[in-house]
Amino acid sequence: MKTLSRIAVSLVVVGLAAAGLGFWIVPEQMAQMFEITGVSGHGLVNLRADYGGLFLGAAVLAGAGVWTKHRGGVVAAAVILGLAVVGRLIGGITAGVAAMGVLELAFELLALTSLIVYARTHGVGNEAGRTGRPAL
Repeated sequence: MKTLSRIAVSLVVVGLAAAGLGFWIVPEQMAQMFEITGVSGHGLVNLRADYGGLFLGAAVLAGAGVWTKHRGGVVAAAVILGLAVVGRLIGGITAGVAAMGVLELAFELLALTSLIVYARTHGVGNEAGRTGRPAL
């Protein structure tokens, strides 16, 4: 189970990193893929900074957690993805399910599940040996 969860999180890292790099390198095309319209000038900078930075940040956190075999980074990435899911659900409630992005939600939920399974199967992270700490 541990090996399978490491592979799953590694695939999540690749997906997040690809999206982040996409927003850094070709923000116009990524904006089209994510159906973000009317973006130019300052908006492109925001896409690179916010979308690219957050995708890459989550990838780095999760990747560092898998690489070091400590779950702290994976848990941090799970929090970021969990909040993205909450935001998507709020969007679905306010704008309708059609505008929610069901495929994106499916990826986020699959990625979030992979991160949670990894965190639960890999102990307490940096504090190995410490007792009394509940698992995620």
